[in-house]
Amino acid sequence: MKILQFLCMRTLPSCFIFFLAAANAFAQGADNWPSPQWIDPDTFRGPGFYFSLTKIGFCLILFFLWVRCADWVNQDTLFHRLNKNLWNSIVVGCFTFALIMMWVIPYFLPAFLLLLLAYGAPVLTYVFYYRNPQLDDHQQVLTLEHLKFVASQKLRYIGIHIDSEDPFLQQSTLGPEVELFADRDPDSTRNQNRTILARQLEGHAPTTEMIGDALDRRATQLLLNFAGQVDIRYLIDGVWHHLPPQTIEVGRQITEVLTALAIDPNDLSDSSQGKALQADFSVRFRQALDLQSESIELDITAAQRDKFHGKWEEAVGCKLTLARGNSLERWLIAFDRHSGHLHTLDDLGMRAKTAEEITASLQKTEGMVLFSTLPGDGLTSLVNVAVQSVDRYMRDFVSVEDADSPEPEIANVDPRPYNSTASERPIDILPSVSRAQPDVIICRNLVDTASAKMLCELALKDFLILSSINARDSLEALLRMLVMKVPPELVAGAVRTVVHGRLIRKLCNECKTPYRPSDELLRKLGIPPERTEHFFRAAKPQEDTVCERCDGIGYRGLIGIYEILHMHADIQKIIVSGKPQLEDLKKVAKRNGMQSEVDHGKLLVARGATSVEELQRVLKK
Repeated sequence: MKILQFLCMRTLPSCFIFFLAAANAFAQGADNWPSPQWIDPDTFRGPGFYFSLTKIGFCLILFFLWVRCADWVNQDTLFHRLNKNLWNSIVVGCFTFALIMMWVIPYFLPAFLLLLLAYGAPVLTYVFYYRNPQLDDHQQVLTLEHLKFVASQKLRYIGIHIDSEDPFLQQSTLGPEVELFADRDPDSTRNQNRTILARQLEGHAPTTEMIGDALDRRATQLLLNFAGQVDIRYLIDGVWHHLPPQTIEVGRQITEVLTALAIDPNDLSDSSQGKALQADFSVRFRQALDLQSESIELDITAAQRDKFHGKWEEAVGCKLTLARGNSLERWLIAFDRHSGHLHTLDDLGMRAKTAEEITASLQKTEGMVLFSTLPGDGLTSLVNVAVQSVDRYMRDFVSVEDADSPEPEIANVDPRPYNSTASERPIDILPSVSRAQPDVIICRNLVDTASAKMLCELALKDFLILSSINARDSLEALLRMLVMKVPPELVAGAVRTVVHGRLIRKLCNECKTPYRPSDELLRKLGIPPERTEHFFRAAKPQEDTVCERCDGIGYRGLIGIYEILHMHADIQKIIVSGKPQLEDLKKVAKRNGMQSEVDHGKLLVARGATSVEELQRVLKK
């Protein structure tokens, strides 16, 4: 800003004087203008042309190089938490001033040298005198080791091979970098004291090693179960995996660190009385990645990650739950890793036809669209992606949310919180929300009968209602609303569409094994033999080799199988009959052409995306 003020003070008076002189010359008549014969044809502009394309080309090349370096400086200061505002101002300000001077200085060579100096001097000063002295050797740039590595990567394209290792990846053998912070606000004084105390404890190293290993393996939950020894389990892609047990001594050191981070000592007495205790802390997770890989596949969130020089950083919120009993002690850590890579219904694994039907249902102006899954099967992601897939600019969206459990922010969706800790319910704010006349009301959970009943009533009054409930399938979701004592007439009249999904593991593309399915298996699945030649199954673990991509599990990542139920007159008759039976609803739904999640799962098996064994495991839940 100061630079702009300086330029304005210097250039505006000159421009004003030039304008007055030109106006005076124009007023005296065209005859008073100087003859063009005085212009020397050998001046730097060249005879007849007033711009040199060669010189403009040099300036453009330098400009694009500066843009790349300025972006690098910005990312680097963000990643290493350096003074971003200062160095962005220096890099941008110096070059901007020199670029303006290119049009002021009448000679190209000194002006271009000034532009070159304004490009290189701030960046080199940042690297050698500010950045590198503050970082470890393997993080420094423009050193001999780093330049050798860069040269080896560029020269290999022309057949010249130089043995060099990326200095950033030399630290990958040490495992991921993990920092623990008390609570989710590491800047408060109280939390800083807790963080410092935890770092001084003997169990800090095994705790960071265990949490870093869990995050590195894409775990969403970590369980410590105290018995004769400490049983450690990771929840990866919805399946628990056992790790080698630890001794009680190491386990107590770990729990001592977790207690110092997140638990108030006064609350430990409550857990000893059989009450579950919950607390929060956070983790800063950095992982080295191979830049030579074809692609970096992140099944869990890219939203909060910053990729730079072969490393990813992620801020992970952790919810700790402690449960104690007579012969029981369990420490459960749930990692809050947002699904930032999910943006469309296609990202969830939906078939195109199913996605079109859901989108059409969300375009309606009234009725209720009900989403359902089993607990832990991605209900929040399903609702969020469905909302993101529709137009939120031409219609007003309002989300009724519990203030104690805030939902991820969605653009152009107005959150309206209620306080469940103060015994508030959605019905307490739904009247005021409806008076504002939004087009769409999102109430994610049917938490009580009164709220569910009012949502159904609003769905019959020119409001589109989006809600959710846990159930085994779409038909059971309707029955669960009836179990909540919502009048059958309201359920049958309000609900227009039910979307149900389950998460199923995907086979690892690197190690999955093909096999020829038997005719009996194809017959049971209802797949014609000519439709597929091979099925795939997870590779059997081998002692000598372990697949690096899936870590020997055989599966990596999740995909959804979905079914969509549209309310028909036959289903409405069964619901209002007073004694609806699940089997009767299934027969009617199938007769009306509903494609179930079982049908979707069979399709994924035929395509080799998952295995028969995994489909059977999921459908048994």
